[in-house]
Amino acid sequence: MYFKVFEWFSAKLSLKVHIIIYALISSIQALNSYMESKIDSAVEFCRAEYLSVFDDWRPEPMDGVYCWVAGGVVRDFFADKQPRDVDVYFSTPQDRDLATEFLVSKKGFTHIDSWRKHGEHGSRGHDCLEKDGLIYETFYTQPTPTLSIDEFDFTVCACAIDNGGKFYCD
Repeated sequence: MYFKVFEWFSAKLSLKVHIIIYALISSIQALNSYMESKIDSAVEFCRAEYLSVFDDWRPEPMDGVYCWVAGGVVRDFFADKQPRDVDVYFSTPQDRDLATEFLVSKKGFTHIDSWRKHGEHGSRGHDCLEKDGLIYETFYTQPTPTLSIDEFDFTVCACAIDNGGKFYCD
């Protein structure tokens, strides 16, 4: 029954409408392909540029530690802008503390005072580090990227890339 209704409706549409629908579908497919390519580029870039500082941490790089970059640094990649800072989130407060100590003791980062743009996280923790003019902020807010970005106040920044190469967005 539904197929016959669709056939009847389709037959009644003009050739112009068919062309417009085809053009819209083609445009959506092209946009989807373009965005998949941009997301793949963002993942590759953020892992190489910002998460690679942890590559020689512990005997195995990032051995058992789950972290992700999120927020403005990912947004800035898509906008082709230099990030003001890099927000790195960890799944546990202990991993955040270990990573912060690693960056200071082995990678030459220094602690700096921060204006705490993200507010006080209390026991969840936040450190502000700097090296070569780039600020790294290390956080523990939630145990997963999805839960972390759910707390973001601006949806334009509600995306993350984890150290396994997975892209998350709200």
